[in-house]
Amino acid sequence: MGDQSVIPVKLCAYCGIEPAVESEHVIARCIIPPPRPTMITVPACAACNDKKKHDDEHLRDMLAIDIENEGHPTTSGEMKEKVIRAIGRKQSDFVKQARGKSIYEVRRTVSGISLGYASRAYTDPERINAIFAWIVRGLLFEETGDRLPVDCIFKAGKVNLGHHADAIADLQGRGGKDGPSIPPSFESFYLRAKSDPTVSHWILRFFNVHVWVTTNFEKYA
Repeated sequence: MGDQSVIPVKLCAYCGIEPAVESEHVIARCIIPPPRPTMITVPACAACNDKKKHDDEHLRDMLAIDIENEGHPTTSGEMKEKVIRAIGRKQSDFVKQARGKSIYEVRRTVSGISLGYASRAYTDPERINAIFAWIVRGLLFEETGDRLPVDCIFKAGKVNLGHHADAIADLQGRGGKDGPSIPPSFESFYLRAKSDPTVSHWILRFFNVHVWVTTNFEKYA
């Protein structure tokens, strides 16, 4: 009997262990309303796909409620309506987490002028890191084919209002590249350390909100 070609098993882009059984949207469909442009997808196993789904919905609710996205045609339309329905059914993890933990703080312009007090919803740092860990793992795999190690540490935070352009320019000035994007709703920028490819710096834009993410930063600092 002649030799038969063996079709290699495609492994999950996230865990790198289990066979991929479907294409997973790195940036969730629930965040990008129809008509959708070309979406960013990577191969994923069933377990990772199921875990990521809950974090996708958490991110959707967080972005729709964020004051920086107030008035944006996408987040103020169908996306916010979905969040309102989820709240009515008591299915919004983000609202459950934030309820009773809102923080009142002074909001200021970039020049420091006080705009009065406003409520800021509580966000769980560990949950935020986990959400953006999924996204950065997927984006890096889509861009380079590389997987970050399982024990890679992620740290995420919000780019302060008014400093978005400066943060992107700084990253690009240090040799950063444009990463995968879904125009006009999402774009990414990243810089990988030459000495250690597990160390990277990312800026992600979701509508009007900009987020920074670092991977294994403590090894670089």
